[in-house]
Amino acid sequence: MKHTEHRKKVDTHEDFMKHAVNSIGFTHDHKMKEIIDGAIDSNATHIELTYKKSTSSTKDSEVKLFKCKDNGDGFDNPVVGIIDELTSYGKKKTDPSKIGTYGIGTTTALREWLVQDGADIHIHSVDKKGRWSDVISEVEDLDVYYDVALSGNCSEKSGTEMTINGIDTSMRTSSLIRDLEACYYPTYNNMKDRGFNFTMSLNGDNVKFIDPLYRDI
Repeated sequence: MKHTEHRKKVDTHEDFMKHAVNSIGFTHDHKMKEIIDGAIDSNATHIELTYKKSTSSTKDSEVKLFKCKDNGDGFDNPVVGIIDELTSYGKKKTDPSKIGTYGIGTTTALREWLVQDGADIHIHSVDKKGRWSDVISEVEDLDVYYDVALSGNCSEKSGTEMTINGIDTSMRTSSLIRDLEACYYPTYNNMKDRGFNFTMSLNGDNVKFIDPLYRDI
């Protein structure tokens, strides 16, 4: 078919995208799972979670700190990789075996914590080549920015640590661990069937993956 000079691709306005993203509405436990899913997709064999009352937040109300530390592959070339990954919505899905699909979940979860809760986010990542970077967050007029605080090279093993400080939630630790036990049971079994195992801990206690339908009994 011959094209004319009037041919134009359907596009999305930036203001609409901001509105759409703001309307997604993840719960706090869903946001935490987005971070955990990213750790699993990075080939982590152990995921160390921390969930506790924040002792450093400047907010008046009692808020929580959530940390996810893994021994996965890390962000590739973290000094640019972290920011590239977290400042765009959507990407081509290249590996159907991964939990993440189009790069929306983690970016949205972090943005909601920043904009809605006023949390602080710090990300430290080391890739397989020993390149590392620390990235911090900032919010201006509801726009989210990430910037490099420090970077360099090291002999540290690869992995990523995400710390979200200032989460406005009353969710109990016991509720979170029960949710994780049931939610990640299918993922754990699917990974095990493919020859890949991972473990998870919350505040130092192992998370034991349990079939919510009790079919193993």
